[in-house]
Amino acid sequence: MDSDAVERKLAAILSADVVGYSRLMAEDEAGTIRTLKAYRLAIGSLVEQHHGRVVDAPGDNLLAEFPNALDAVQCAVEIQGVLRVRNQSLPDDRRMLFRIGIHLGDITTEGDQVYGDGVNIAARLEGLAKPGSICVSGTVHEQVRNKLELLYEDLGDQTVKNIPDQVRVFQVRLESLQGGPAHRGRPRGARRRHLRAALLATGAAVLLMPALHLVGATTGFHVWSDRYDLGPSDIFALQSEISQEILRAVGVEVTQAEWERIRRRSTDDLTAYDLFMKGVSHFNRFTREDNQK
Repeated sequence: MDSDAVERKLAAILSADVVGYSRLMAEDEAGTIRTLKAYRLAIGSLVEQHHGRVVDAPGDNLLAEFPNALDAVQCAVEIQGVLRVRNQSLPDDRRMLFRIGIHLGDITTEGDQVYGDGVNIAARLEGLAKPGSICVSGTVHEQVRNKLELLYEDLGDQTVKNIPDQVRVFQVRLESLQGGPAHRGRPRGARRRHLRAALLATGAAVLLMPALHLVGATTGFHVWSDRYDLGPSDIFALQSEISQEILRAVGVEVTQAEWERIRRRSTDDLTAYDLFMKGVSHFNRFTREDNQK
């Protein structure tokens, strides 16, 4: 097959770029390039996980193609969630925020490259997004609004450069998400359970929110996540289940004796457990006052 053959098709295009890239480069070129490379690796991994492919990545821009709008939006939500976690370890003035735009439309492919209004509109939507946020076109919103647990702000019809017709724009309200942002763009109907406590079963980083969001501490990549809907009295029953799921997700081999220890409950008394956790918090501060408490 001719690798340069031209093909027209319907696809979801994700366009992303770094906010304030010129300032970041001017202040610390080496550090900015290092961070950008790491973030691109994380983004590329998430794109692949969601059945997409990175088409191009010139400068601080990144363009990706997906077979449908659902995959593209889920990926964008995970990207912003993972990058938010990574940015927390950086000083405020060195954080690297991305804007993302997504459009579903006709594109032309030639070899590995993509062209057309689908690409151009996605790039214009990206320019309308706030730092760290996602803007989608009306066609994308129509495809995903009843399929994902997301809220949207209707920005109305927008006139964008070099596009003759106005484009309806919606901004994903990431600030409204109550769970781990890297997994809240999940399909409706997935099981939901509220979390009140969790077991740190591995050396990976676990973010404790109404959802568990397990991220590799060295890579920042999403490894496993779930949400829990059970009441406080079910915390102890959940602990062994959560720890087993995490261990399976990270591929840790566990002996029968270790499984038995994981399943064993230390207490069924919520008050005792709460006091124990407070004690651990004081112990880990390593001060004279906390030691006394």
